[in-house]
Amino acid sequence: MLKLPGRVGPGALAALVVSVLLSLSVAPTASLAQGPIFSDDFNDNAVNSSMWIAGSTGAGPTIAETTGQVLINFHSNSSNNPAAGFFGAAYGSICQLSGDFDMQVDFDLLTWPPANGVRVGLGTPMATMERTSFNGGDGFGTREVYVVDLRGGGGGLVITPGSTGDASGKLRLGRMGNTVTGYYYDPANSNPWVTLGSYSGPGMAADAQVALGSWSHDYAFADVNVAMAFDNFTVQQGRLVCPSPTAATLTSFEAGSSEGGWPVQAALGVGLAAVLAGGIGLTRKKGN
Repeated sequence: MLKLPGRVGPGALAALVVSVLLSLSVAPTASLAQGPIFSDDFNDNAVNSSMWIAGSTGAGPTIAETTGQVLINFHSNSSNNPAAGFFGAAYGSICQLSGDFDMQVDFDLLTWPPANGVRVGLGTPMATMERTSFNGGDGFGTREVYVVDLRGGGGGLVITPGSTGDASGKLRLGRMGNTVTGYYYDPANSNPWVTLGSYSGPGMAADAQVALGSWSHDYAFADVNVAMAFDNFTVQQGRLVCPSPTAATLTSFEAGSSEGGWPVQAALGVGLAAVLAGGIGLTRKKGN
């Protein structure tokens, strides 16, 4: 696997939730369970406000729960939120995961021209597992790849060495102790979960919100229509820490905003968090 050091800091997915998730300053409640503790098949075609906050940043991206999935669209004229340096859309969890966890989600690339510059991820503020389309503007060549971005917790980037033709699949992120590992699904393998990369460090151990989202940047986007969907999100194990059920539901997501006195907090992971907050996921080799 190709390992790239990258810079340490919140990633685009984590920043996308910075704008999507607002931290609630209320007393949490916790639950510990074996087996699925947090799941959503999105079949009700409505955002479950006890589980998620949905939002977007920049011009062009839209997000909706429809036809039994979370659908994200980028119009060809999509562009950055100038204050954040990216555009995107995401679901961010209201609750946090504490301790060991194992989560996964299905993705489907519905309209996906090659080399479009868009990234699709499942993440936390410390790590994001992605299906990414590079178009050369980001300094990583022109190819379709899987990426695990571990920089939010102090690690680096790991990118599949070749290109993939996967237009659908599964993304998985797990934590044991202070080690976080990213996986993608390859049904042709005897063990279909392929380990892409992992990192161990104290920065990986914090309680974390979860995000499902997609994002890009003006320098990377190919100015084409793109559509993708998420389905069948599941946290297989872990400890869930949730705000008080009396907490207000927040629905404003622009990066840098706040509502009701609660600060915006990165919650989408190294990919989405940087998307709504201003960091970038994969830094260009030249320029900024």
